[in-house]
Amino acid sequence: MSEHRFPKTAALMSLALCMALFVAVLALPQVAFAGEDTGDAEVTVVVNSPVPPSPIEYTVEFSFGTYRNTGDLTAVVDGPLAKFVRLTLGGTEVERKNYTLKEGSTLITLKEAYLQTRAPGTYEFMAEFSDGVAGPIELIIPAGHVPYTGDGAGPLLPLTALLAVSGLGMLTAYVLRRRALQ
Repeated sequence: MSEHRFPKTAALMSLALCMALFVAVLALPQVAFAGEDTGDAEVTVVVNSPVPPSPIEYTVEFSFGTYRNTGDLTAVVDGPLAKFVRLTLGGTEVERKNYTLKEGSTLITLKEAYLQTRAPGTYEFMAEFSDGVAGPIELIIPAGHVPYTGDGAGPLLPLTALLAVSGLGMLTAYVLRRRALQ
């Protein structure tokens, strides 16, 4: 038979730990299993966990339609203007300066300056609200539309350059002919 000795502090700490566990077990509520009669009153615990509501899918009443190279285009969405958050195109937010909002459901008007920058094609916008979304809101830019890029060149610059070169050529021909005749 072998004998093991523990220091007094280790023995006291072990005893204190055992007593703490014993008190903790006594403090736990007793659990009754199905069919077991404990003589205690029945307690029902209900845990409410809020389930977030599904996003509302608002209806697009009128899309932007087809752009005819002039003017603004308006779409109508049945969502409340007070809950409107943003307008997106392909997941990217459209800058607020490019459209206006008006009440009456939600009227979204794309400005002419923005429409002129779009290349030909079909675009699908989404109107995002604090509690839902509406879309796609379709915009069609027909083939043949030349987007304005803002470089300031416009169609007059090439024409002006051509006239300037032609005028310079005629002036040069006139001066050379006058010298030849002298």
